[in-house]
Amino acid sequence: MALVGLPAEEHVGTTYRLELLRNSSLEHAGTLEDRLRHRERCFGTLQASWQVKNCFSAWRSLVETQNEAFRAQEDHDAQLRTIFDLQELLAQKELENRQLSLMLVTSERKRSTLAHSVHVIQTGASDLVICVRVFAAWRRLSVEGRLTGTLLRIEACLHHPTPLWTRIGQ
Repeated sequence: MALVGLPAEEHVGTTYRLELLRNSSLEHAGTLEDRLRHRERCFGTLQASWQVKNCFSAWRSLVETQNEAFRAQEDHDAQLRTIFDLQELLAQKELENRQLSLMLVTSERKRSTLAHSVHVIQTGASDLVICVRVFAAWRRLSVEGRLTGTLLRIEACLHHPTPLWTRIGQ
């Protein structure tokens, strides 16, 4: 170890590299020991430090898991609200569908009744026209019959003169 105190230019080859490694590791080892002692004074032993680190890691994992569970529960609640809203809308649409079906049936009944009424009116109108024509024919025949009777009486009076007092009584 006679090479330790010489300047870097005098070290040549493998010996130089070996000595540098030994010197740096000795210096580094000293600093690590000092750091370890300082740490033990401030924070406790290495084992206690790892226990604290593991405790905080477990706590952080628990909090993250709880947050994920909370978010999952919120998502589940939102999905349930959506499902309930959709079920309510579906029930309303079914009710509207039933109402429209009833309106359609009622409308078809009214249309059928209206068509029947139109048919009755049309046949009734033709029956009325027939009745009017029959009545007009009956009236004409009646008038013709009365006129014929009156004409016959007048002719009879003309052919057979009768006293005035007997004609007034007829």
